[in-house]
Amino acid sequence: CRWFATWRVKLYDECTEIAFDFLDHYTVTQNNLPNSSHLQNFISKDDIIKVFEPQLKQVKRNHLFENQTSWIALKNYLSEVVLIIVCYFVQKDIDRTIYFSARRNKRTGWRSAILTDLHNLDRITASVQIISEDGTTLASDLNINC
Repeated sequence: CRWFATWRVKLYDECTEIAFDFLDHYTVTQNNLPNSSHLQNFISKDDIIKVFEPQLKQVKRNHLFENQTSWIALKNYLSEVVLIIVCYFVQKDIDRTIYFSARRNKRTGWRSAILTDLHNLDRITASVQIISEDGTTLASDLNINC
């Protein structure tokens, strides 16, 4: 799926920004890597909307955030994605300055290494339910796996 590959790159780009925000806010080293709960507490509603905006344009946002199963699934998914990115960057000693000053092919290599791990997270979104503004169910089991 071409749209899916494009979306996964956008997901990576958005989550990379969240990862750098996290790394700027907390001191993270190989000896004190965060876990999913740290990132679940860090990720905001705005982060979720920004990352999933292309897929959720017609969604009744209040319903999404009131539907705890869907909300938790999206937040867990983003937490896991950001955790993978944070751990990779800490392991490779990459900070925001190094990342954005690196050549494009270097950043593409880092992204490719991380995208491989992201495929394993697709199962998390299987329980997300999407309701449009008019109340129509657009998807009852949003599974981004392709």
